[in-house]
Amino acid sequence: MSSSSQSLYRKWRSQTFGDLVGQEPVIRTLKNALSSGKLAHAYLFTGPRGTGKTSTARLLAKTINCSAPVNGEPCNVCEQCREITAGNSFNVIEIDAASNRGIDSVRDLREKVMMPPSTGKYKVYVLDEAHMLTTEAFNALLKTLEEPPPYAVFVLATTDVHKMLPTVLSRCQRFDFKRITTRQIVERVEYVAGQENVRIERSAAELIARAAAGGMRDALSLLDQAIAYSGNEITLVQVQAMLGVADPRAIQKLITHVSELNSAAVLHLIHELSEAGADLRQLNIQVGEYWRALMLAKAGADIASILDRTEDEVREIKQMSRLFDLGELTEAARIFAQNDLMQKNQGTPQLGLELAFLQSIELHRRPQHGQSAGPPAADPSLQPRSTSAQARSAPSRATPPMPLVPESVLPPTPSSSRANKGNAAPGADHILPVTENEEVAGQTSRSPVPAGSSQSNERAATPTTAGVESKPSLTLQQVREAWDNVKKRVRPKNPKTAAAEMPGAFACSWSTTAFFFDI
Repeated sequence: MSSSSQSLYRKWRSQTFGDLVGQEPVIRTLKNALSSGKLAHAYLFTGPRGTGKTSTARLLAKTINCSAPVNGEPCNVCEQCREITAGNSFNVIEIDAASNRGIDSVRDLREKVMMPPSTGKYKVYVLDEAHMLTTEAFNALLKTLEEPPPYAVFVLATTDVHKMLPTVLSRCQRFDFKRITTRQIVERVEYVAGQENVRIERSAAELIARAAAGGMRDALSLLDQAIAYSGNEITLVQVQAMLGVADPRAIQKLITHVSELNSAAVLHLIHELSEAGADLRQLNIQVGEYWRALMLAKAGADIASILDRTEDEVREIKQMSRLFDLGELTEAARIFAQNDLMQKNQGTPQLGLELAFLQSIELHRRPQHGQSAGPPAADPSLQPRSTSAQARSAPSRATPPMPLVPESVLPPTPSSSRANKGNAAPGADHILPVTENEEVAGQTSRSPVPAGSSQSNERAATPTTAGVESKPSLTLQQVREAWDNVKKRVRPKNPKTAAAEMPGAFACSWSTTAFFFDI
């Protein structure tokens, strides 16, 4: 395949350890091991995508098979180096573990491992996406990993090392690949663009680097796409249109409108960006990243190193962060981080973005009006009143009148009641201590009760007989005599009334609903 038809990331794949970008610890360790002849039989390369794991595996295979390596670097001149560079060497076997993940594939691999290389010194087996192997396949590979033939070297590359079996990890030398910084990607993009006779603006290269999210392969793929889109002159506006991202100045305007509590301006600007073709999901990500930058700046973090920003960008971010409190920035960043515009039930992404901005405006509005960030306090006038206040203000409930005592049962006159005082019913000694002329129930106590006391509250909460036709109050002696007459009339008809003759006392008031027993 001609180089003109190759993608840039394949055409500019690292051919020496010195070409690898951003992986200095890995490079140093491997070069020292190769220079001293300390070669391991199994390696584990783990890290994010596009950080050089497969390229490093090929460089390792090239170096150990090179006829004349120099300081741990391949010569790229001998036959073995040229074959590996061209990708047609029989000593480098790359296996996609995602599509060859079963135990049958591993058994076939074990059989091929037994065959020594026809040319060169070592056969290198590169298992890409090794975490996709099944548990059975891993177990079948354990013995081969632990004791491979002296000419076999295994390199397991993965982006999800936590899915690997511990028994596999213990048999490999592990190398962790880190995300490449934005500045390193920018330098590489500008270098490759220059070699391809393409002029690219610095700001356009920075936007490509940020969109790559630490992956060199992604950055070179985006550069390839930008060349196809723009030709030999790549500008920031063209890259923004290609990626569907908004101008960073538009993001700053949106945040400024939030600080000004200008909801209308925010909604109009979102509409303009949507009409201009901006990807609203990408816009949500951009705004969330900007809120995060403001939050870090407000918290005093070194955003130049954390976010890999220029001095001018750091100055603008710090100035903008002064418009908000740290709590507001934290909540706003959380709102946009959790604002998933990709969910299936989000039929209108613009609505989700608008709601997120309106929530941010409300967050900023509360401190300005002296409100806390928590739920608004309830109106005191709407709070429920105390029990005593309710009892005092509540209208008295009318108690239905009790049935009147038949006239034949009532004593004839109070004088005759006093005359027959000696004929009290049995058990009179157990009568409750109530004075003769005291009203039994339903009457207000003559002793004053302090206002606000529990007794006062209880009496206030007791339903009164207001509104009921007034009846003459009965004394306790009258009730006793009436009760005796009732028993005399009922006893011949119901023998069970004999229970009423048991020692005890019974007091009732026919004018109220209160009854008191002491048995």
